[in-house]
Amino acid sequence: MTQKQLHLEFTYNRDTGVFKRIIPWKIKKYGESLKTTHHSGYIYMQIAGKKYAGHRLAWLSVYGHFPDGQIDHIDGNRSNNALSNLRVVSNQVNQQNSSLRIDNSSGQVGVSWFKTRLTWRAVINVSGKQTTLGYFKILEEAIAARKKAETHYGFHANHGKD
Repeated sequence: MTQKQLHLEFTYNRDTGVFKRIIPWKIKKYGESLKTTHHSGYIYMQIAGKKYAGHRLAWLSVYGHFPDGQIDHIDGNRSNNALSNLRVVSNQVNQQNSSLRIDNSSGQVGVSWFKTRLTWRAVINVSGKQTTLGYFKILEEAIAARKKAETHYGFHANHGKD
């Protein structure tokens, strides 16, 4: 897929992140928004029998090439493909802007109940290495330790948000 091929069939609005079809195809009409939202929350588009992530096509549309690294959705909204919401980052930086997991019980990334000690445990992963920040009887203290470490290691402000 090249930028030219993409622009022959679709327009991309960099402010809204929406792709629209220029020419009709099968059941899709002219001007119709082209997207399929995956269960992961990302938007995918099928073009010429191949599936592409919408955020990668947005990058191709504007810059003429696919990104060298991963695309991070700055606001954490995986379906927001507005250009101002996309940035190319390493895997490590992308992980530092991840949302709160659905199975999280403390409300804070990196803080969990440590059953064997009957305390809250705060951890952080940096450069593939997990570091224990401490064990705390009070949840708020564990959260404060984690937030301090996030600031120290330069995590994105949206890290851990829903």
